[in-house]
This record gives sequence, C-alpha cells and structure tokens, in this order.
Amino acid sequence: MNLYETGGRSLSSDTNRRIGLSSALLILVLGLAYIATGIIWWLTGGAFSFQPAEPFLTIMEGLMLLLSPAIIPLMAAVHAQAPLEKKTYALTALGFAIILVLLTTGIHFVQITIMRHPQPGIVPALISRNHWPSASLALDLLAWCFFLGLTLLFAAPAFPGAGPARTIRIATRVSGVLAVAGTAGPLTGNMWLTLIGTIGYDFGFLFVCALLVRYFAGHESRHA
Repeated sequence: MNLYETGGRSLSSDTNRRIGLSSALLILVLGLAYIATGIIWWLTGGAFSFQPAEPFLTIMEGLMLLLSPAIIPLMAAVHAQAPLEKKTYALTALGFAIILVLLTTGIHFVQITIMRHPQPGIVPALISRNHWPSASLALDLLAWCFFLGLTLLFAAPAFPGAGPARTIRIATRVSGVLAVAGTAGPLTGNMWLTLIGTIGYDFGFLFVCALLVRYFAGHESRHA
C-alpha cells in the first residue's frame, strides 16, 4: 500500500481540499466583514469622505491584513487540484497572487501604522491609500486590479469540465477581466473607471470564493 494512501483516499489530496476550503471561507468571511464595516462607516457620516474615521480605518485595514495572505494558500490549493495539463496555468496564478499579497499587505501595514499616527515631515497625500494621486493608492490598485485580475484569469483554466467547475471558470474569468479593466482608472486619471475593477476584485472575487467554498466542501463530502 502507498504510504500516502489510506482507505483509497490520498492524504495529501484531503489536506489540499481542507486548505482550499478554509482559505476560501476565510477570505469570504473577512471580505464580507470589510464591506459591512465600510457600509456602516458610510452610513454614519462617511458618505462625502474618502478617508475612514476611527475606529473604521483600523478595523478595515486590519481585516485586509488578515484577508490578503489567505489568497496564497487558496491559489496553492487550486494548483494542487488542477489537472496535470493545467498546472502551469495554476502555478502562474499562484505567482501573481504572491506579488499581489506582498504589495497590498505592505501598503495596508503603512496605513495602519504611519497614517494612524502622522508625524511632521511626511506627506500624507503621497502615502494615503484614500487620496489620488497617491503612490500607495496607485500600488494598491496595481495589486488588486492588475495582479488579482491576472491571478483569476490564470486560475480559471484550472477548472476544466462542466457543472460546478464550469461555473467557477466563467465567474473567475469575468471577475479577472473586470479587475484588470479597473487599471484604466489610474492609467487615464479618470478614477471613476476603477469602479469596474471594484466590481471584479470586491464582489466578483468574493463570489468566486463562495463558489470555491462549495467546490472544496463538495469534494470533502465525496471523499468522506
């Protein structure tokens, strides 16, 4: 008997599914919490401001710091379950996900440290993620529009076939296209165009994660 097989099941495959399920679920829960916090801030006086007040700023930045790293194990699980002929696509998606996470966690760490305690001599307009033009906002949009978009586009082929895989493939491609399209905002200076990307990386990506929760959970039950 293969040491990695027990009762006809692959231990490594079970682990991959659990990692995929827990990562997708974590992103979904924290993402919804982030959106809910933003809505509460907006309804309590933030409608005409781009800078969240405390405690909303700390909560939202903290949620993003917790959420973002989970994208890496999620894409690793996607790569693990991908058919052999599609693994190059999934590995490329994992590479783009790593770039995304490195960029956005660095930016959010700056927001939750320096921007919460500004010191004389710094230029908030250059490092604030909530102003344009701003280096931090430009890099964050590069992360979430461009690199998340590429992550999703390359992850899509890792789900060949019909049924739930086809739904995930379509949703992932649509979300990826919308996210990449959002880069038109900072590139042209018309920041309203970033709303296209927001649909892709906020709502579209969370929808994909919801589909992945069901997908990995379904695999768990079938192999139980």
